[in-house]
Amino acid sequence: MCEYQKQANDFLTKTGTTFKATQDRFGFHFDGDTEKRSIFKVTLSNARHSYTFEFGASIKDPSCAAYDVLACLSGSPSYPDLGFYDFCCEFGYDQTAKNKALWKRCVKEGQNVIKLFGNCLEDLYEIQ
Repeated sequence: MCEYQKQANDFLTKTGTTFKATQDRFGFHFDGDTEKRSIFKVTLSNARHSYTFEFGASIKDPSCAAYDVLACLSGSPSYPDLGFYDFCCEFGYDQTAKNKALWKRCVKEGQNVIKLFGNCLEDLYEIQ
């Protein structure tokens, strides 16, 4: 097991979190995708909260390991603190209705990550 995956597994153990990923389909996941990718249904659960969401795997590596997911979620707790204008400035988006919907999804994701790992967010940030 590589060091990155060990770090993710240790984090899951420390937080008492289970990780489940099942391949849902093969298709376009992100706006602007030109190639299809594996799309997984991921559930993270612990005594604090349970969160189920879709995860679009890398086109070059279609797996879905705990490290892949946690590394992507490590920045999510900052989203609820960003207003729409700041979100657009931070990530280079135009202020359109489509991007406002994206911002709302990111805020919701951040809130779920905080519910799951609120007391261990610093440890989550280390997974990169």
